[in-house]
Amino acid sequence: MSARKRGSALPNRGIMAQKPIIYKSWREMPLMAASMGDTTINKTGSWRNVEPHHVEQVPPCSFRCPAGNDVVGFVTLAGEGRLEDAWRLLAETTPFPGTCGRVCPHPCETECNRAHMGGAINIHTLERYIADMFQDNPPELKPGRYTGKHVAIIGSGPAGLSCAYHLKLAGHAATVFEAHSKPGGMLRVGIPDYRLPPDVLDAEIKRIMDLGVEIITGTRVGVEVSFEQLMNKFDAVFTAVGFTDSRPLGAEGDEGDDVLPGIEVLRRINLGMEDGIGHKPLVVGGGNTAMDVARSLLRKGKDVSVVYRRTRAEMPAIEEEIDELLAEGIEITFLATPVAVLRENGRMTGVKCIRMKLGKPDDSGRRRPVPIEGSEYVVEADCVVTAIGETADLEFLPDDIRARTSWNIPADELGRTAVDRLYAGGDAADGA
Repeated sequence: MSARKRGSALPNRGIMAQKPIIYKSWREMPLMAASMGDTTINKTGSWRNVEPHHVEQVPPCSFRCPAGNDVVGFVTLAGEGRLEDAWRLLAETTPFPGTCGRVCPHPCETECNRAHMGGAINIHTLERYIADMFQDNPPELKPGRYTGKHVAIIGSGPAGLSCAYHLKLAGHAATVFEAHSKPGGMLRVGIPDYRLPPDVLDAEIKRIMDLGVEIITGTRVGVEVSFEQLMNKFDAVFTAVGFTDSRPLGAEGDEGDDVLPGIEVLRRINLGMEDGIGHKPLVVGGGNTAMDVARSLLRKGKDVSVVYRRTRAEMPAIEEEIDELLAEGIEITFLATPVAVLRENGRMTGVKCIRMKLGKPDDSGRRRPVPIEGSEYVVEADCVVTAIGETADLEFLPDDIRARTSWNIPADELGRTAVDRLYAGGDAADGA
């Protein structure tokens, strides 16, 4: 008996192979247990080609984790009651388990293999629980043996501090330069306290500093210290400035002081400054910044509402944040966008909006909002907060480097840029 080998012609039936047939892998074997030669030499029963074949793959939850955590590993250890071991396993990949356990959009859970068998495992809550168990008394971490190398890091957000953390574990010295008065970047000034309590962030930053990481606050690169000074003084420079500049509203009359970027409003609130917001703000956008701003302003007694140009299905915000915003009584008007800011005697009285419909998908994969002619209407408001996307402030870079960038810094998968010894990571890095 003979059979056709996958992808090959039928063998010569008149002459059976009189020598063993060797297959390099199970993929080359026939689809059924049949001999390709003389069965006195090629024992079909020994091929076992119809059995399952084990192939090592990364679990989908770990594959989707932005921090690269061993999700299966720490969940298993937690299930066995080995919480310190679970904490140490998390510490191999992230210095921010308490932070991520609270604010990460947890894509790991969307890909959980148990999603259709009773529901996904609550991975981010487990991570938060493990972190909270050791917040005040964490297991000791030791830096690696000093290599003699010293790296400057621009920005003390999650990317910058994570870089410093791993550099110290590898034995390199790290100095972080932060423009604000406190470290943490957007974790500090861009996320409300009700989502990320300051004591949680402070404890995790302290653990990074206990490794020997130096953080210099109140120092903006390009102002207090130049980029060239860093390149001359340090062995390498890692830039992790994040997205700190809000995109303009793009509506008529949006140049006034009563139109504020959402990131700036959150910064003022988180740093205890006067927010400069009227009583009836209109928040424009459908992402996490829009949700954070609206809920923060509600907590300050404002009569806040939200307008978004697409439908809820296209909103990029974390689903739970949208649910909680609606549960708190904040209204979202979908399929509408501002076209003009209305003022009388220099004071805002309202915002003219136009209804939208969804057209064909754009570059983001979401359906493009298209204005409906003649559908304008006015929303009462005394200020507007924009949360329609952010970009990086790259003014600190020299002209020759900035000429190669657009809204971010081109870098490969290892963070290397086209400039020797200059690395980039986080939101401001292309491909991050």
